[in-house]
Amino acid sequence: MRSTADTSRRPPALVTTRRVVRPVRPKPVSRARPLDSLGQARVEAFTSLAYRLAWYYARQRARDVPPDELIAEALFGLTYAAGMFDESRRVPFAAYATMAIRHRLGQLIRTWRRAKRAVPYPVGSNPDDGSPWEAADHRPKPDLVAGASARDQCERVRRVLPARWYTVLRLRHAEGWTFQEIGDHFGVSRQFIRQVLDKATDRVRRHFPDWPSP
Repeated sequence: MRSTADTSRRPPALVTTRRVVRPVRPKPVSRARPLDSLGQARVEAFTSLAYRLAWYYARQRARDVPPDELIAEALFGLTYAAGMFDESRRVPFAAYATMAIRHRLGQLIRTWRRAKRAVPYPVGSNPDDGSPWEAADHRPKPDLVAGASARDQCERVRRVLPARWYTVLRLRHAEGWTFQEIGDHFGVSRQFIRQVLDKATDRVRRHFPDWPSP
């Protein structure tokens, strides 16, 4: 007769936890290629398309967004389209560039409106009639240029310029890059960089009349 072993005296089985290590997902890498001479020629030939779409959005769909922001974003979308364009797909460049520019403009408009939906700081109420009331600030306004540090000046300039205009201004005057080097960095011609730099300098002079000459 087969004897059955006493299972009550067996040591409990060891429970091992298995640790699952997930691989780190690499960040997406842009497939945009540096612009060659053909890509730069496409950008210069279709610059009017970027301006036309930017002004269309400024007048019809995004009147609350500054036109300069829309123009800068449209030019960036055109440059990106020229770097991503593949002739083997048999798609006209004008149609591909229009799609890319519209996509960039849509993203800019959504980001701009989302930032404007911030809750304003509440003001007090007049105890007599309940109307909004806020104490007047009679302190003299600080000078935006005199006595400010270099970092404060750069921050004020950055607030009044589009992001790419400020980058061009910084690379030219702070980093000491040439027009050709900045153009190669953005994939555009040096004449276009010179125009952007002139527009950025004019806007800075309008906001800060005492700004020193570069």
